[in-house]
Amino acid sequence: MAHAIDGQVVGGGVEMDEQLQFLSRIGCNYAQGFLLSKPLRQDYFEALLIRDAPY
Repeated sequence: MAHAIDGQVVGGGVEMDEQLQFLSRIGCNYAQGFLLSKPLRQDYFEALLIRDAPY
């Protein structure tokens, strides 16, 4: 439904590779969960944002 209105879809709670593959097959734009990253402390998260900034 989100794609029908030009929205983006996020699959949450991804803990296994099979779940990530499934979400990819059905067209999810993004995924989040322990498979991709454990929860981060705020200072680590901010450092990642700065490191990956496009400027």
